[in-house]
Amino acid sequence: TIPILSKTLDEINPSKSLKKKEFIDEIRYSQYQLTKGEAEQIYDFIDTKKKELVSINDWSDFKTLFILPFEACDKNKDNLLNEEEFKTCFENDPKTKLIEFRRRHNENKVGIIMDIISTRGKRQINFADYLLFRKAIYGWTQCQSSKKYIAKNDFKCAFNTALPNKYDHRIDNDKIYNVGLEMDRNLVQLDFISFMRIIYYGHVFTIFAEPHDLTYLEKSHWIKALK
Repeated sequence: TIPILSKTLDEINPSKSLKKKEFIDEIRYSQYQLTKGEAEQIYDFIDTKKKELVSINDWSDFKTLFILPFEACDKNKDNLLNEEEFKTCFENDPKTKLIEFRRRHNENKVGIIMDIISTRGKRQINFADYLLFRKAIYGWTQCQSSKKYIAKNDFKCAFNTALPNKYDHRIDNDKIYNVGLEMDRNLVQLDFISFMRIIYYGHVFTIFAEPHDLTYLEKSHWIKALK
């Protein structure tokens, strides 16, 4: 009885632009397996010009690139992708053909990616999880030419392309890259699985650090993160 996510703003005046609170109220996020925080992050992904306003045209472009493909993958229409649905989605995405996985990951790559991005303790992802995966794919394919590894000098471009550009990340990209390598001592350069993991951690850090763009969490933000 509720519209699918892609149709939630169909009744809005096409000339209108939405502030974040208006956007959150309109999309009725809880009906789509989303939290309020995830809905806020979706808004930040759409607001590429950092205007604190999202037009219906902005929404339409975003919907075409991300929401419609997600809904096409969601065969049982529960607003979650299970492992079978995500695997089909993954295999049909042309951009995934531009990634070569290491032998140790290749057979179970879909499950590993779902484990990284899901917050449910099982292999189910909602639209917010799917969006972060797609943005990571986009960052990877836009910023480097190798299928199997990403070099340190390409990492900054890929990292910043994958995450919302609401804040200017004042971070040491080389240090973050090295942390990724330390998580898998067999690597000399980051592979996609390690890159995806670092993108996820970077995204979560940005959420907890809001509204600052500092490279550390203040005490109040640290307590919020623990909660």
